[in-house]
Amino acid sequence: MRSAHGFRFGWLDLSVGSLVADHPDELTRFAFVLIACIDSDPNVRTIAAFYGIAKQFSACATLGDSLVVRGVDLPQVADRFNGFDEAWFFDAPPLIEKPNGASLVYPLTRDGTGNFDEAELSAETAAWMTASHCRLGLGDGCGLNYVTPDECTAQRLESAAG
Repeated sequence: MRSAHGFRFGWLDLSVGSLVADHPDELTRFAFVLIACIDSDPNVRTIAAFYGIAKQFSACATLGDSLVVRGVDLPQVADRFNGFDEAWFFDAPPLIEKPNGASLVYPLTRDGTGNFDEAELSAETAAWMTASHCRLGLGDGCGLNYVTPDECTAQRLESAAG
């Protein structure tokens, strides 16, 4: 785990889908989830997976190109996360669209290792997370990148990864 811009971040040998399926309590404690990318497609509201989610959950909404679902509903959509997915977690409904430059989906590093460093946790991501009161961001592809302002959340994720 590393830190920059007041955030903790790191890489885990997991995926968004496996974390949701195997450790749902780590994520359902957040009231809302902004699903910003499914299967490397950031236009979540127009892809087929969105329509499946929208039909299944009447309490979902869109914010820009992303989909917002209740945290308690996240385990029911875990099977839609097949890699190159991105989700952001909130205690209240998110009101600020995620900027395009704020992405955690692999490849995030220049060296291709799957790990990212302080230089690659962008100021744009940190500023958006602060302004939107985002509590956790997850992005996968080749492992799972995470970012959070909370040390306890980072430690819980690291423990979940074993």
